[in-house]
Amino acid sequence: MYVIEPMVVNDTTFTSSNLTEADYAAWNSGTAYVIDDRVIVVSTHSIYQAVANNTNQDPTLATNIYNATTNPTGEWLRVSATNRWKAFDQRIGDPVISATTIEYSITVSSLTTAISFFALSGTSIDITVTNTSAAVIYDVSYDLSDTSSIIDWFTFFTYEGGLMTELTITDLPAYPSYIIDITINGTNTEVGQIVLGKLHRLGYTNEDTVIGFDDFSTKARDETFGYVTVVERGFSDYIDFRFSINYSDLKRVETIIKRLRATPAVWLADPTITNLSSTVYGFQSGEFRASLKSTGLHSAALEIEGLI
Repeated sequence: MYVIEPMVVNDTTFTSSNLTEADYAAWNSGTAYVIDDRVIVVSTHSIYQAVANNTNQDPTLATNIYNATTNPTGEWLRVSATNRWKAFDQRIGDPVISATTIEYSITVSSLTTAISFFALSGTSIDITVTNTSAAVIYDVSYDLSDTSSIIDWFTFFTYEGGLMTELTITDLPAYPSYIIDITINGTNTEVGQIVLGKLHRLGYTNEDTVIGFDDFSTKARDETFGYVTVVERGFSDYIDFRFSINYSDLKRVETIIKRLRATPAVWLADPTITNLSSTVYGFQSGEFRASLKSTGLHSAALEIEGLI
């Protein structure tokens, strides 16, 4: 069992991108806005929508943000991050969209040995790491062709092609101040989240680990005729990990899990396993429990709930 402890991508570490931040016009204090008008604020990298006619009401101020319970008179509602920043907003289901490539350059703030991509749409990914002497020390391209549906001779000859929607890389040599350049190639490319950080090994994943997902779609049955109306909505993956920890390693593992207890991170059964749906970007939803042993291995359990 492993976890990628994420580094924070902010104005300091976000170096550049080929994506502009011009989803809508920037908010202007002198403009009269009407309901449903949308604006962006570059300082917060956010899109806001007017829920009331207003002028000179800054959408970044808490007193102006609408909340049905705590602030029903607020004039603005935050809709999402801007397209340029959606790769780092902890929302997998609201992806960055580009007609061509998606390019990011990130200056890492800490030891960064892994990177994960979720909700991908592209043909390949190029990753380059440049050190503080401007020397390229890592330059690799990853083909996103997905052949996991080929399970026998029939599917081999009838395979119509497909692309991976997730990718995790765990061999980055990136130290503080190194620059990671990311390019997602293709046309009409997308990415829901990019998570960079340090890979930690927590233990040995056991065979009774359980994977699954929670569906938030609604199914309503008509009481008269029995017809069913289905509204498709998002879903979140989960993993109920069962794993073993080395006798002398329990304190280190517990410290890492405590540190990440309220932080979305990438949890994975093993970096070498890519076809078992055993990688989740999410947070601890159940209790961490470990049985103490005087020798050998501690048995442990941890449930992870994925983000949408």
